[in-house]
Amino acid sequence: NWLAVTIPLYVADAIDALEKQETDVVFNAAVSVALMGVAIMLIRSTSRVLFFTPGRYAEAKIKLDFFNRVLEQQPAFMSQFPPGDLVSRSSSDVNHLRLLAGFGALQIINVTMVLGLTLTQMLRLSPWLTLWTVIPLGVGLVVTRFFIRWLFVLVKRIQRQTADLSDYILGSYRGVSGIQGFVAEEAFVQRFEERNAALQQTLLQRTALRTVISPILSFSTGVCVFLILYIGGPMSIRGVLSTGEIVAFIALVSLLAGPLRGLSFLLAIVKQAQASLERL
Repeated sequence: NWLAVTIPLYVADAIDALEKQETDVVFNAAVSVALMGVAIMLIRSTSRVLFFTPGRYAEAKIKLDFFNRVLEQQPAFMSQFPPGDLVSRSSSDVNHLRLLAGFGALQIINVTMVLGLTLTQMLRLSPWLTLWTVIPLGVGLVVTRFFIRWLFVLVKRIQRQTADLSDYILGSYRGVSGIQGFVAEEAFVQRFEERNAALQQTLLQRTALRTVISPILSFSTGVCVFLILYIGGPMSIRGVLSTGEIVAFIALVSLLAGPLRGLSFLLAIVKQAQASLERL
């Protein structure tokens, strides 16, 4: 993250050096950016291995604990929780916790570091311009959080509907001879389609909500670029900021938008994991 927020500053130096025809400065900046880009690829690949693998270990351990715990239960417990519901909890719910332990942990550190480092660099360039660019991003984040609350409701509904569908399928498999004996296949298929359609509708609602959430921060980033050009352009003409610093500011804002989008998905992951944790 430190390398990522440093690259725009080298680009700014190179652009300003082009105006002065200082080719050696441009060459050194280009080499530095290339080396930092390679370093970022290596570090990010390694970090994902170091974070995602523990998430898989957590998933395996939780599933083992869950399975052993279920084997200890008495018939009264098994009558309270149908097999399909238990299957749903041991699969999709545990997967949500795995995302929190792996991807969620990575995003928490990633978002925190990027926000701190990027805002620091922006403040060093221009506190006044930073204030104007942070406002639309903050508004976009608040609106995103409003939609994520509704996303949490849909996630809990999906979990219930998945458990209901799983239990219905398992029950149909266990009683397949009775279904065939009473020639009730058509009725069972119709009930399956009703449950399946309800789950599909909820999944489509969640997808539609995600398609609304994602562009909000992208639009906020576009507003930030407009403000940088509208407010920072005259500052550059007056000599308060150089052309390279304006370009660096735009690059930093674009870099800031990624973690903010990640923050919205991180909140969704946390909400999903919270619901799954309650069920487990």
